[in-house]
Amino acid sequence: MVIISRIRTDRLPFSSIRWQILLSFLLIIAVSFAIMLSRLTGFVSDYLYEQRIRQDSLSVEKLASAAAPLLDSGNYEGLGDTLTSSGGEMGGRLLALDADGKVQYDTFGRLQGCRLQLP
Repeated sequence: MVIISRIRTDRLPFSSIRWQILLSFLLIIAVSFAIMLSRLTGFVSDYLYEQRIRQDSLSVEKLASAAAPLLDSGNYEGLGDTLTSSGGEMGGRLLALDADGKVQYDTFGRLQGCRLQLP
């Protein structure tokens, strides 16, 4: 007696059309998510960068209004204290220039007395 089975055992996995359509669909979804992820990451990083620029610009404008009277009056000790503390808070280098472009105070102390080209 011979039994003939309807189940084929020599088929490759995922060879049916149903599996191929499902895998194609999942591949399209994965590529779409990857594209959206890259675009969204770019948008968020651009926004955070611009926000940081605005925040730093506002801080520098406030510092300039506080340091201008000290520079005009020649109070370089007070100017130095103000710029050094603000430079530490902002995490950068600050220069105080006069109208001719001469560096009156440099928080790093390297360019003091040098003349810079102003735009």
